[in-house]
Amino acid sequence: MTLTPTANYCDRQWDFFQKNLGEWHGSFVKYAPDGSLIDELPTMVTVTPADGQSVQIAVDYLTDRERNVTWTFGSVPGDMLCFENGEFSRGDKWVHGLSNAGFEQGLIHPPSRLRAVQVYKAGELEKVVLIHESLSNHEALPNSPEQGPPLTPQELVGVWAGEAISWSVRVPEPSRYSTRLQVDISGNQLIQQLSFGDRTLSSSATINGAVLQFNNSPVPMQMLLLPGGASSNCPLKIPTGHPFVAELGWLISTNLRQRMIRSYDKSGNWESTTLVKERRA
Repeated sequence: MTLTPTANYCDRQWDFFQKNLGEWHGSFVKYAPDGSLIDELPTMVTVTPADGQSVQIAVDYLTDRERNVTWTFGSVPGDMLCFENGEFSRGDKWVHGLSNAGFEQGLIHPPSRLRAVQVYKAGELEKVVLIHESLSNHEALPNSPEQGPPLTPQELVGVWAGEAISWSVRVPEPSRYSTRLQVDISGNQLIQQLSFGDRTLSSSATINGAVLQFNNSPVPMQMLLLPGGASSNCPLKIPTGHPFVAELGWLISTNLRQRMIRSYDKSGNWESTTLVKERRA
């Protein structure tokens, strides 16, 4: 099924994507599924207009330039959706239990950008790549991966009031709605209650250091708490016969958080993408 948003959003996808233009300085930091650091490569990612109709992206691995790559494209790919400030979600349109797959989410809060790629090999989570960047000639936000320890569960506790915009493959127009997320800690359990519209969803996770394990659902999910206020929430294994989500969260400041959620249905089809911006009440 083809995603067909409103003409306003559909026609402006290219404009939204170009909010990513600039010279982004940061690093590609790879983490194992248990949250342990694999390696880190400092990078400069340059996104520039190529000929008025296309954009060139150049990735410069500053300490391993043999890996540098450059490519050009003139439209937003069909597996990608962009939002008004340049935030985006990209990934496979269809996955199954043995897929080699990847989901990339990008959040922007000028002058910084946070991206994460959740990489699967033969259906199992292989690694998470965290990419925290700032535009050249700007100082990074206080929450950058070089500053301070990983995000803690305690930093998420509270009631978060948010606004969401969701693109669904079943509905031709994106929808906007209010959200309310309550996060509490009891012992070694993190408890969440999410309300939107007339729906309320509850979940709980076992806290194991910087890893939150959600095991009380048909699809075991794991959230890695990462430096720079980042969190990566996704299945350890791509399920068969059950819907699931892949999420990137970013605690930008004490009371401001963004989340990008890419949802798949029980058949493994990309179903929707939702951007949530929320503040602690």
